[in-house]
Amino acid sequence: MGEFFDQYIVLVQKKTKLYETINPDRNSLDMYLQGLRDELWEVEVEIKDNNLVYLEDELWDILRDYMNLLYILENEGKIRSRKNVFQRSFEKYWERVSDKEKWILRKETK
Repeated sequence: MGEFFDQYIVLVQKKTKLYETINPDRNSLDMYLQGLRDELWEVEVEIKDNNLVYLEDELWDILRDYMNLLYILENEGKIRSRKNVFQRSFEKYWERVSDKEKWILRKETK
């Protein structure tokens, strides 16, 4: 998964740089934030309609917009790096999973 994800990040970076060159006005923080909102709404619709194929497409759209958002935030200096965001999210998730596991173990031993 790591290699695939690294390749995906490189692909998004190339696409976003190309998009900046072609249409710099449309490659903005606001555009991707709105895109995420719109895609989340579309995911809800596809879940309600039980439409697996379109749901997977919409989930990909969310990932694409999120990756583009991170790219722009990094370029604007609003985050240190995309890698740092993923590292922090891993650490935070790991802490939460660990805490939940500890809670379950405590509950089982009572």
